Order: sequence, then C-alpha cells, then structure tokens
Amino acid sequence: MQTQTIPCNNSNEQADPRKVIAEMATLIASMERRLAQKGISEQMLSAVSAKAISTPDNAFIEFCLRIIGQTLKLDLACLRWYEPDLRKFDSERFHWTPQVFFQGADSDVAHLLELQPIRDVLDRRQPLYCPDSSAIGDMATQNYIRRNNFTAFALMPICNQEKVHGLFTMAMQGVTRDWAEEELGTLMTIMGIIAQWKEARVIAHQLDESRALNEQLYQLSPAAIYRIDLRNLRLLRVNAEACRATGYTEEELMAIPADELLTPSSRELFYRQMAEIEAGRPAPEDLEFEFTTKSGRREWGHLQIRHLYDEGGQIWGANVVAHIITEQKKAQEELDSYRRRLETLVEARTRELSLVNQNLREEIARRTEMARELHMKSERLEELNTAMRVLLDKRNEDRLRAEENIRVNLVQLIEPYLDRIGHSGLNEAQQQLLNVIRTNLNEVVGSPMPELSAKYYIFSPGELQVANLVRKGRTTKDMARLLNISPRTVESYRNNIRKKLGLKTKKVNLKTYLSSKE
Repeated sequence: MQTQTIPCNNSNEQADPRKVIAEMATLIASMERRLAQKGISEQMLSAVSAKAISTPDNAFIEFCLRIIGQTLKLDLACLRWYEPDLRKFDSERFHWTPQVFFQGADSDVAHLLELQPIRDVLDRRQPLYCPDSSAIGDMATQNYIRRNNFTAFALMPICNQEKVHGLFTMAMQGVTRDWAEEELGTLMTIMGIIAQWKEARVIAHQLDESRALNEQLYQLSPAAIYRIDLRNLRLLRVNAEACRATGYTEEELMAIPADELLTPSSRELFYRQMAEIEAGRPAPEDLEFEFTTKSGRREWGHLQIRHLYDEGGQIWGANVVAHIITEQKKAQEELDSYRRRLETLVEARTRELSLVNQNLREEIARRTEMARELHMKSERLEELNTAMRVLLDKRNEDRLRAEENIRVNLVQLIEPYLDRIGHSGLNEAQQQLLNVIRTNLNEVVGSPMPELSAKYYIFSPGELQVANLVRKGRTTKDMARLLNISPRTVESYRNNIRKKLGLKTKKVNLKTYLSSKE
C-alpha cells in the first residue's frame, strides 16, 4: 500500500461568508497555478470552483462526485460528512456510480470508524491511496473491501487545518489503479473547496437562523425598537411595540419628522445633544425623552442607543431600544416628593431633638453640679458626724468614768467609814439609819460598769483604800494614821497592789501609774 500526504487548504475565518468566499477565490487561484504547472484537467477544476460559488444546496455535492468520477473514470465515488466533536459519521451519504447517483441514509455507517485506514485518514488529515486492495493486512478492512468488491481505492479527508468535515472515497472494482498517475494534489485542492463550501453553507444557515431570530425578537420585543436617520430626522424602521406605544401606524411614523414626536422640553434637550455630537463630544448611549402619542397623551421613554457611523467615521443614525417608563417616572416623582416631605420632617424633628438634647445637657450639667455640691456637703457632714461620734464617745466615756469615779470614791472613801461606824457600837435605831444610808447610796450610785471598774475588783477593800490614798499623794505614815493601821500594813498593801498590777519587777512610780489609769 502506498500513501501520499498533500497539505490541505486552510481557512481561519468561519464567521463571515464573504471571507470564506474570498478564501475560496484564493484557493481557486492557487489551484489554477497548480494546473498550469502540472497540467491537471483545467475543465474539472474550473467547473468545481464555479459550482461551489453558485450552488448553495446539495446539487454541488452531486456535481463534484459526478465530474470527479467521470474525469477519473471511477467505478464509485462516495462522500460522508463527519462530526469530529462527536467522533461519528452523519447518517447521510452521497453515492455515485457511472449508472446512478444516490443520496440518503446509510445504515452501515456506525462500523466505519472501526476500520484503521479510515481512522488514520481522519486523525492525521492526510489522504490514503491504495493501488491494490489485496495488500491490506487489517482483517476488518479486508472484509469491508470484499463486501464492496474494491480492487483499488483512495480515502481523502475533506478538511482544513481547523476541522475535518467528511471523508471522500474513490474506488475501482475489478482492476487495480496506480493513483500516483493522477494529479492527487488537485484532488486535495478540490477537497479543500468542498470543505470551504460546507463551512460557507453552515455559516449561511446560521446567519439565516440568526436573522430570523433577530427579526422575531425585533417584532415581538416588549420594548419599542426603531432605526433613525439623525441627519434627516426620519424614522427608517419601527417595530410593532413602537407603533403600539405611540398610537401611530408604521407608515405614519415613517412620514412624521422624529423631533415632532417629542415634547418641547425634550425637543430642546434633543437639539442640545445633537449639537454636542456635532461638536465632537462623546455621544450618549442612554437618554430619557418625553414624547406625545397620537391621542395627545404624554409618555416617558428610556432610550438605549447604538449609533451608526458612515465611512468617514461620522454619526449618521442610530438603532434605539426604548422602554416606556412613564409609570416609573410617576412613581419616582412621588417617591421624590415623599422623600422631600420626609426630609422636612426629619429636619424639624432633628431641630426638636437638638433643642431637647441641649436642654438635657444643661440639665445634666446642673444636676452634675448639684451632685458635686451634695457630695461635698455629704463629705462635710460625714466629717461632722465623725467628729460628733468622737465627741459623743468621749462624752460617754467621761460620763462613765465620772460615774465610776463617784462609785469607786464612795466605795473607797465612804464605805470603810460606814463599816467603822457600823462596828462602833451603834444602837438599833442608829444601825437602821446606817442601813438606810447604805441602801440609798447603792440606788444613787447603781451597778458599776465592768469595763471601767474591773481593775479595782482585783484589790481587797484595804488595798483599795491604800490605792486611793497613794493616787492622792499621801505618805505611808498619813495612810497608817487615817486607816488606823500600822505603816507596815500599809507597805504590805502597797506591795500587793504593785504585784496585782504587774509592777513588781518594773521601775514604775505607783502614784503615776494609778493616776494615768483614771
């Protein structure tokens, strides 16, 4: 088996049929140069090229199969479209023999991609030429060749550098064929022309659908759409919604100068915008105009504008999409009015609150000053209360000390003498008088306060008499004479007093100590 790779024609532009046709013309020119160099049949190539430009339907495919088959004296020529994204062949098949041309569905298309030669041609985008089919080693391909009685065949991809569109099969039945004798480069050029024709047909179909969709959207749009000639102020095209919104028919809108539809204020705005555009300022793409309907009603429209330019780059017209916003305008005006009223209320309320806040701040300042003064007075009162408590405590202490002193003095100074009087041989009447005196003294003096008199309870009556005389500065001799006891007894009492007060081992003057404990 012998193969030959010939570069395929390229097309990078698929979005514009004019560019596709231009590339086809370039391809035809290239093909014609090859014809001059290699002597390939000029009639076949010219016919295919002319047919590709003039025939948009499948009659072009029938023509290609017939002219290639007849020129190369083939037994069979077949074309199948291929979908590379889905990796499958289209069910439609174009089949030519010298006796008949057939176009229709192919039920035997699913297994074709199982054949290795076909996969290689589609994947590598290179033709495969087999002058003798008996040289094929692949069993699946041999079975396919035997079923179709091929003795020689050629497989050619219908492609460009971007995409494979189909597979072109040429076959001989009963004889072998040296495909190298043919100008196979020209055949690949024809395959490129077919690929270009296929792309142009797909693009044309897409453009037709796009135009139909655009027209449908244009007419059924809920927004008013129109084209305007800004130089002559004439509407060139309007949709049904534009007629419904204005109340005019399409013919009436075409006849009315566009600026006459506007209200005076909007007309003035329109003229200003046109003057700014003529002065070279940027053209606005969004505007709002008020217009008058046929019935005299005023409506507002929000315009979305796409300007149209001439070859010199000057604006001559515009395509406009207009949304009726009258209700929105009214709602906006009501909202603005409500907002203004609300702002007025807020300002008034703010002033009231400011005044209240000012009064409140003044009241707070006044109360703060009062609180400060009260705090200072409270501190002064606290100080006075503390001083009063100290004075009262001192007064109570002095009172209790005085009462205790009186009681102690009575006990020390009067009780001993009452005891001596009681033991001096009183008669019964005198003894009763002495008891009355004792009872009255006890009622006057009352019970002693333990915290002030406790120090005296550790002494005996004689020791109390001596302690009282020591505190008054009396000498031992004076105390002996007054108490009618010996000086030695007085010294014994003094020693007992120092011992009970814990002064036995201390060099402390007894008179000074007792005087400090008053």
